[in-house]
Amino acid sequence: IEEAITAIKRALYLNRSFIIGHFVLGNIYLKLGRYSDSRKSFNNVIKLLEQYPPDFVLPESDGMTAKRLIEIINSTAHQEV
Repeated sequence: IEEAITAIKRALYLNRSFIIGHFVLGNIYLKLGRYSDSRKSFNNVIKLLEQYPPDFVLPESDGMTAKRLIEIINSTAHQEV
């Protein structure tokens, strides 16, 4: 897990706008119970998505739209304890 976190952080260092990278990192942190870090990553996703229309298909997402990713983040946020 730590190696995955390190790899994603490296990718984000190279491309701060890598939406899916922030999303994956947020999910990893959520699974680890690192809720503050998870929220921070998900907030980064939301901020980046603000520049796109809801029907924009996100790169590297297998066809997911900006609107759908926001819906997933909003439902995921309710999983925090």
